[in-house]
Amino acid sequence: MTNDTANTYLANGQAQWGSQFIPNIHAFYISKSPNYHYWFPPVANVSLFINLTNPILKNVAVRQAMAYAIDRPKASLIGEYGYEPASNQAGIVTPTFSGWLDAPQAASYGNNYAYNPQKAISILQAAGYKKGSDGIMAKGGQKLQFTILNNGGFSDWVAAVSVIQQNLKAVGIQVTPQNLAATTYQTDLYGGKYQLGYGSETGGPSPYYEMRQWLYSANSAPIGTAAGSNFERYSNSSTDALINQYATTADAATQHSIVSKLQSIMLKEVPVIPVTESVDWFQYDTGSFSGWPTQGNPYAQPAAYNYPDWGQTMLHLVPKG
Repeated sequence: MTNDTANTYLANGQAQWGSQFIPNIHAFYISKSPNYHYWFPPVANVSLFINLTNPILKNVAVRQAMAYAIDRPKASLIGEYGYEPASNQAGIVTPTFSGWLDAPQAASYGNNYAYNPQKAISILQAAGYKKGSDGIMAKGGQKLQFTILNNGGFSDWVAAVSVIQQNLKAVGIQVTPQNLAATTYQTDLYGGKYQLGYGSETGGPSPYYEMRQWLYSANSAPIGTAAGSNFERYSNSSTDALINQYATTADAATQHSIVSKLQSIMLKEVPVIPVTESVDWFQYDTGSFSGWPTQGNPYAQPAAYNYPDWGQTMLHLVPKG
């Protein structure tokens, strides 16, 4: 089922629990009934995955340039109607995990890679890239032109990637979106059969869990074999050691120190580019049931696709009438 079909079911009252993007939600959904509500807590990131086995994308300068070139606030506004806030390159979801953000470290990287197309161009030029007559940066006959794998059924992601496409074109990087059916998209993303890919991880109760999904080599797999996460195929033994160390300690100061070091990897190496914050999409109808999780009573992550939280939600629901 696509977003559009599911949204119509919600607006018509045929469904009481929604977990997807709705453009202009107030006009399309909230205005239809005083019993219709929504809550979108940020929990992870929607990111531009970078296939690190690609010989051109292995160049950190290319990845850093992309990170500066992407207008995250615009991708949030155009793609997500602002419902999903802009992300940051440190990878820390705010305000949910603001206490984990190493702000001084992030500030030293252009205010956490704030949108700066001129900085992106200067990085590419310093790396030996020059813009050709076609407007595409190239070095040694190799042009910066890539495809972006995307789930074509997610209208918000399609719109966000269109913004990314325009942003990268402005600095001399040509990208072509591939908006695929969900099954093909997932197969190619997990199997590493892509150059750039747009998607999200699930995250967890602290930033560590998403960083582990991004950066832990044991989560990856050879190209052509499905990876559980770490779709970009990042591998570094020192990073693995940090991730393993976190799992052995319950000391909060030590955990924060480890996450700060993982942020350093995100900022310096740019193995993945967070674009917007992934929220739990959650629409609910209080006319049919009471007991929903809310911002005031967040007893579970509210989206229906969250396991095992959806079970907790079901146990709390009480039919009306």
